[in-house]
Amino acid sequence: MKIQQSEFSLESKLFDRISVLFKTPFPEANNLDGYLDKILPLIASESKKLEPREFYSSKDWVEVRESEDFHELVFHFFSPKPVQEVNGEELEWEYLKSIDGEAWQGRWRYVNNKIFIGDEEYTDTKVYELAFLDNEFMILRLLANPKKFTTENKSKYFLMTVEKLGRRLEWLDLVKYLFDKYHSLNINLYIIVILTALIIAVLLS
Repeated sequence: MKIQQSEFSLESKLFDRISVLFKTPFPEANNLDGYLDKILPLIASESKKLEPREFYSSKDWVEVRESEDFHELVFHFFSPKPVQEVNGEELEWEYLKSIDGEAWQGRWRYVNNKIFIGDEEYTDTKVYELAFLDNEFMILRLLANPKKFTTENKSKYFLMTVEKLGRRLEWLDLVKYLFDKYHSLNINLYIIVILTALIIAVLLS
């Protein structure tokens, strides 16, 4: 029993040391865009694609902003139901936006990994490219010249999350949650690989 405890203690210490070795600190930034600029490249390999649309459509996405003046509860619904087809090809889908219970109806369109979101006539439309997508986050990047965001002091990211997170966490807590979600996963994978290699080395020695 003492031997087992000793072995467990050694394994635990090794686990802790490896964890520290691979520990990447949470990045520092001044705003939401700054945090996402640093975090998204680290987790890019975990992102889903915009196809198939069923992965993110029909979900209740809650919009998240950094502004202290943003107090509304804003939902975005990307319906999988097409509203226009040409030669059997689906081109446009229903889009609903709810601001504190008041609904606004529009359309959205997927073209070459980009999303067009606007009203039914596309007179008020924005074009985004995918920045990150998983089962809890949908992050889009406004398709524009990067200098525009600096000179006009506009946010480049359109951050949405699922209702259970969007109603409970502020933007900075959400960013930390996203970082920890995949950072912890990667650390555990590294540790498993290293421990497996050590065990194999001991068995073969």
